[in-house]
Amino acid sequence: MEIFATKFYSNELNKFYKRYTLDYCKQNKLFYKEDKRGELRNITRSLVNYADEIISTDYILITGTNLHVESDDSELKDYLNSFISSVEFSNMLNLYILQGLILGDTFIKFGVNDDGKPVLGVPRLDSIQISYIPYLNSVQQWNLYYTGYDEKGNTASIREEFTKTSTKFYINDKLVKNVPHQYGDFMLIHVINKPSLRDNIFGDSELDVIYSTIDEINSTLSRMSTIEDIYAKPRFIISGLRDAKSFVEDDNMWAVPDGATVSILEYQGDVMPSMLQKVKYLEDYLKAKNPELMLSEVKESTGYALRLKLLKLVKKIEAYKKNYYNGLKRALRLVALYKGYDSDFSIYSDDIIPNDILEDVQRFAQMINMGILSKQTASERLGINYELEQERINQDPPQPISIVVPNNSQRGNGGKTEVRSDEKV
Repeated sequence: MEIFATKFYSNELNKFYKRYTLDYCKQNKLFYKEDKRGELRNITRSLVNYADEIISTDYILITGTNLHVESDDSELKDYLNSFISSVEFSNMLNLYILQGLILGDTFIKFGVNDDGKPVLGVPRLDSIQISYIPYLNSVQQWNLYYTGYDEKGNTASIREEFTKTSTKFYINDKLVKNVPHQYGDFMLIHVINKPSLRDNIFGDSELDVIYSTIDEINSTLSRMSTIEDIYAKPRFIISGLRDAKSFVEDDNMWAVPDGATVSILEYQGDVMPSMLQKVKYLEDYLKAKNPELMLSEVKESTGYALRLKLLKLVKKIEAYKKNYYNGLKRALRLVALYKGYDSDFSIYSDDIIPNDILEDVQRFAQMINMGILSKQTASERLGINYELEQERINQDPPQPISIVVPNNSQRGNGGKTEVRSDEKV
């Protein structure tokens, strides 16, 4: 049984870019104003876009810096690092992660170009239709539907079918290409942003639960902007004047006939403070739910203090990286298998949020002593070239090193610090 995705990805993309329409404002009870003839005069505008700030921050933290591959197979390591250093791969990675963050789902498609080189691409979910054939709680086959062109250049209906043993390509329901393979994985890799309680296969975006709050902020700010326009372009109330032509306005001087009076129509109540207070409350609520919005307010410079303040964000990014890097590894594994490599490898990047280096060293030292982590792996995680440093260590004669050791035995005095010299560290 074929099951189609029920999420309208194009609508989700429109919500992200905040293209407020009259129908959307009516449906969600946002601000709009029509005149007596039914013509639209004012409507909610995208004055702030916190969704974009959240997504851009998440993207930067997920990708980090110095994305690279580590493997015991040096040839595979060099090949994959060269592969991911290209501009094409960088563009693919951008779309792959951004699409997942915004829409809740994303895909990587593996293929081979006309030159016989492996390539990775990202299908745009807002311009295709996707379905799957389930097997128990997993997927047996993925299907992509979209409009393309046939060999004569005419518009045609395209369908691609992906299983773990083959990929088939149809034009107007006619099979034109069948590519069997033994990779043991789909050549179309699905990755969710985070699990959904509403669907067993497709994922959710972090934005789903905050769109209504962002809409209310923009609606309130748009109302305030309309009030400002009334003060900037006031309406006049003129009494005792039959012919409007006798009212003369020249810069800041008005001339009216005797007995005529002029007044300006304006709000008698002061609603601005309450509206500003409402906006501030909603903004504080968003910041509490989305720590990405707090980064500009963090003043501490130490990694430890920063991680304490942003613990929720750190945990969130760790979960994201696990999902996106796992999908990326599956895609790069197809590239490696196509080139004849079958060794294992791992993908790493340096964190943007700084780690407490002492905390990391102590944690890795414990793991090494427990026999569950090698010195070389620990060095790589710390950004140290293990082989190069071993050569330098062997060349350097032993030297006494001063180590600062906290002495916490002096209670009530904040502890003392002693300096100890030792040749072995």
